[in-house]
Amino acid sequence: MFRDRRYFLTMLAGALFVGATRAEAASKDLVPEIAKPSRPKPKPAEAQVPVHASLMPIGPSTIRIGSPIRFQIRSNRSGFGHVYIVNSSGKTVLLVENLPLKAERAVEVPKAGLLIRASAPTGDNEVVFLATRDRFAGFAGGGTTTTPTDIQTSGAGLAAQLETRLAMTARDRWALTHVTVRVVE
Repeated sequence: MFRDRRYFLTMLAGALFVGATRAEAASKDLVPEIAKPSRPKPKPAEAQVPVHASLMPIGPSTIRIGSPIRFQIRSNRSGFGHVYIVNSSGKTVLLVENLPLKAERAVEVPKAGLLIRASAPTGDNEVVFLATRDRFAGFAGGGTTTTPTDIQTSGAGLAAQLETRLAMTARDRWALTHVTVRVVE
């Protein structure tokens, strides 16, 4: 019996050793470990891209009194467009506010059927385009408007009011650009 037992133990040890080397080659044991807290999933690349705005006059940027002018606005992100004109006289006009924009699609302003004509006095007029990801509580109550409106503020007043209204909005959620249009006789 001892002999049989010794034979059995030798065979068992050999089987375990051979089995262990085969198992090591084929797979690894299950080993308990402390789980690490999972990291939040990264946001899609689009969500991390800041807003960029483009504003161009359609036609020359120096125009004669009486000439019409239009603008093309574009944003790299879908959102809303807001256009203001600070005339050389100091008067500020809201041209559009909260106009829906699709990413990378150009929009012409003012809307079809509406003209902007250069008028006296001659001088430089600043056209300001603000692109935002979200609706903007601007000068027309936060709704969409495409009707030009005098907003009773100077160029400096417009800048201050825009700064105040954008103060709580993350900087990557809006962009501001401007062009100068010179009116001559």
